[in-house]
Amino acid sequence: MLQNLLLPAIFAGKKCVFTISGGTDVSWSPSVDYFSNVLLPHLSAYATFECKLLERGYYPKGQGKVELSIIPKLEKERLFSGNVPRINQIHRGNLLQIKGVSHASIDLSNAQVAERQAKAAEMLLAKLKCPIQIRHEYRKTASTGSGITLWARFGEEGEIDGKEVILGADALGERGKKAEDVGNQAAMELLAEIESQACVDRHLSDQLIPFLALFGGKYLASQVTEHAKANIYVCEQFFGKCVESDGMVFRGVRNEVR
Repeated sequence: MLQNLLLPAIFAGKKCVFTISGGTDVSWSPSVDYFSNVLLPHLSAYATFECKLLERGYYPKGQGKVELSIIPKLEKERLFSGNVPRINQIHRGNLLQIKGVSHASIDLSNAQVAERQAKAAEMLLAKLKCPIQIRHEYRKTASTGSGITLWARFGEEGEIDGKEVILGADALGERGKKAEDVGNQAAMELLAEIESQACVDRHLSDQLIPFLALFGGKYLASQVTEHAKANIYVCEQFFGKCVESDGMVFRGVRNEVR
């Protein structure tokens, strides 16, 4: 739902604030921390975003709550003219740091689930020899649950926001799954993305397709996933030929914004 609101809000011409309840950390969806720290920074040329996590929501009861504020940076006339910043993620620079959030419901605090997830991830990522900062937190939630989201920042020291490359990965806890396995899963996925030399991870590659179709540009992904192919198909039902992929490079090929 949050992803679906981004484009209309960017074109709204005024500040939009949404408060949404549901699952913030559930299967088959980006975690709220991935949404805030990986997806939104790639769209900072188009709007100022503030995503506040008010409550976490785990499966099955959910009941999480998020407040998303979006202030468009570009006038509607400019957005429709096609004279807009293009997505450009082809060169990623140096690995600057790895950050993350390891979280769990408060009933898992005695077992130190959040700390164990973070420690396991840190141990695997230590070989990268870069600063690692993974904070851990517990919250009162409607259902028991846990998870961890990690992201790696690439670029040059002092580079302005919106220019750096950010690769992300996450993993969810489940009954019978050790906290260490959750941390290891997320860390191994992030390591695979880093080792791919890509500028956009396999999940972000499909999430950016609508923006690539509208605003143009190009990016180097780690994989051409079925989700990316499906998102290209959907966009082409509206705009005709708008995105093409050459190997792992996705390009926006529309000449104008309609």
